[in-house]
Parts: sequence; structure tokens; C-alpha cells
Amino acid sequence: MRGTGVTAGRHGAAGSAIAKAAAAVAVVGYDGSLPGPVVRRVLESSELVVGAARHLDGIGVPEHVRRILLGEDNRLAYARLTAHLGDPQAGPAVMVTAGDPGFFGVLRDLRESGFEVVGYPAPGPVAATLGRLGLPWDDAVVVCVTDDRSLLRAANTARAHPKVAIVAAPEFPPNRVAAALRGAQRAFIVAQHLGEPDERIESLSPAEAATRVVWGAADAILVLDEERLSPDSPHDPRWGSGWVSAWAGPSAGWAVPDNAFVARGPQVLPAEIRALILARLAPRLGAMVWEVAAGAGALAVECARLGAAVIAVERDPDACERISLNAVMHGVDVEVVSGPAPAALATLPRPDAVFVGTERADIVRACATTGARTVVTAVTALDRLPAIRQALRIGDRRVDGVQLQASRLAPRPGDALRLAPAAPVFVLWGELG
Repeated sequence: MRGTGVTAGRHGAAGSAIAKAAAAVAVVGYDGSLPGPVVRRVLESSELVVGAARHLDGIGVPEHVRRILLGEDNRLAYARLTAHLGDPQAGPAVMVTAGDPGFFGVLRDLRESGFEVVGYPAPGPVAATLGRLGLPWDDAVVVCVTDDRSLLRAANTARAHPKVAIVAAPEFPPNRVAAALRGAQRAFIVAQHLGEPDERIESLSPAEAATRVVWGAADAILVLDEERLSPDSPHDPRWGSGWVSAWAGPSAGWAVPDNAFVARGPQVLPAEIRALILARLAPRLGAMVWEVAAGAGALAVECARLGAAVIAVERDPDACERISLNAVMHGVDVEVVSGPAPAALATLPRPDAVFVGTERADIVRACATTGARTVVTAVTALDRLPAIRQALRIGDRRVDGVQLQASRLAPRPGDALRLAPAAPVFVLWGELG
């Protein structure tokens, strides 16, 4: 179609947005700097501006424009904005917010409330904070905390990844976020009042941040593993790869070859068994997984490669060293707890899933009482199945299992092949409803 400036087909959504722009709420991001010419024109042509008092004062709202201040309860402000837009004689309306309103910002809320929106973003707090520190942010994992569940997922993500940015609702001040990171060896960086005269960026340990009772509002919180972010540190190519932002999953699949781990004797389950166990554990970004009686920590490493926060519990000090070595070799972070189970489990963060690498029913039972969504174990002795199945039933779990026996191709003389069967293994799991 000629002369309209907007084509049909796949550009229809863009054309619709342009057509509705005149009746939309203009959402302006403020980062403490003076607005550019486009934003100045938007403000000068508006009849109503909505925002926090410090943002409206800082951005320079013209005197002739009517203001609605946002506070602790924004429902009244939204109602007045709705009434304004419902008046056919009313002029344009603008909302001013911090940083980028499309990045964990107000754009989603406005759209879900039925408003048409046009955004004029400024650099958001995550980009600004990392920029102040001279760090790129295309390799950061960014999470938002709005409730207790998302706080736990954010903490697990920060335990698993070397560069995590947290944008938290006001009811989750830095000390509350830091408390969820108990025991994590990380730098905890709090940015406040970015772009304003009293801008402050402070680096502490999670323990120090958790014990400080009084905190002002945080624009962003960074949780950094400075050792893994060091240029001299070996790291997984998922981070800093330069072609995709944040965490992109394992670079070489999962259920990696058995010889990819340093182990003593039969400490590593065959890849075919690990593949099923990983499917039952479902490790992912934001989840916490334990491997108890971890041996060489193969399952722990595999879960960490898939994005989960992982704790490996092992009583043998030599095996603990091998777990740490395997984690370094695969470029992941696994927290190793040296001590006997079940006693060593008492102070650990609550897991989402557990793999038990022993056939002791008392340890399986202890893991089943943690509230984990799934508990998985591997058994080779047929006579131990009844006790372990009973232990997995704790908490009214649904118990299921399968026997696996893989036969791998093995070479024979003359370029021939044979099947080399492995010993059968029973994989059992108990899942909450």
C-alpha cells in the first residue's frame, strides 16, 4: 500500500502501534540526566504527567502541566489517569519512571491495565550499575524479586552464576535479599539513587549486607563471583561469548561421557543412567539441587551445567576434592559440603530436587523430608528396593521407578562390533503431587 508509511502483513502490529500513539500514555524513563529534545517535546505537549515527586522534579516538568504523584498505593493514580484518557477533550498524558520502563518496569503493568503505551526509555538501573563498575552486562543474568518464591529463585540463580543482577520490589530491601544468600561467597553490590546527586554504589559481603538493618531503596543489586569473573580464571564459554545475552544453557548437551569426570572406581553412573536421572530432577535456572553422597559429583556438575544452584554433600574428603576439580573442569559452581549425611543436611538451603547417591534408606528418608519436589536415587541391590521405596513415600510422594540396562557398542577384531552390556540399575523417584 503506497502513501501510508506502514505496510500490511508482518508489520501490522507496528502499524497499529503508530496509529494508536496519539491516544497512548507516553512513558518516559528518567536516569538523573536532563531529557533530550524528543522527551522535552513530549513533556511540553502533555496536559497530565504521572510519576514520583523526585522524578518529576528532576526531569523538569513544565509548570503548566498537571501532576499526579505516585506513592505506596498507585491505584488512585491509575484511576485518575484512566479518567483523564477517557475524556475525549483531554490532552496527552505522560508517566515518568526510573530507567527503562520496559525492563521489569511499568510498561507491563500499564498494558495489563488496558492502556496503550509508547515508551521513551533511559538506561535502566542494571545497565547503569554495571556501567559504573566498568563491566559489560550482556553476560549478566537479570532476575526480579516481587515475592518470597521469586526471592528464593533469585538467590539460587546468584549461587549458580557468576554475574547476577537483582531488581527487587521495595518490600525486599538489600538485607532481606542478602539473607537468602547465606553462606554464598560472593560480592554483594548495592546501587542507590543512580544518576542523582546522592548516588551511592557500595560493595559488601552478603553477611555484612544481611546484618545492616536500615537500608534505603535499592535501584539494583549485583551478586558477583569475582574469582570466576577474573580475566585469569578459566570459565565456561556460555559467559562473555559475545553473541547472546545472559545464560544460554550448556555448550555441549548433557549426560556427558563417563570419562569427562575425575573419579575413583565406579563413582560415576553411566551417561545413559544420568540422562534419565537428569530428566527426573529437572535442573534449571532458579532451582536448588542437592547431590547427597555425591562421590565424584557427576550429577552435581551436570545439574549446574543446566543452570541450577547445586550443593554436593560427601563425607570422604578426597572425594570432595574431586568434586571441586570436576566443577572447575566443567566451568560451573558447585558448593561442596564435607560431612556425613543425614547430619550434614540440617543447615542447607531447601532443595527443589535431590539425587541420593547411596542405597541407605535412612538417608533417602531424610532427603524425602526436606520438602523437595523430587527425590531420585539409583539402586543396584534388588533386596534394598522395598526399604528405599518406603522411604521415598514420605510426605505422600508418588513413587515410581524403572530398571535400566544399556548395551554399548564395543569394537571387535576385523572392524566388527559387539554389544557390551552394563550391569542393570534401578532408578527410583518420589514426587510430590
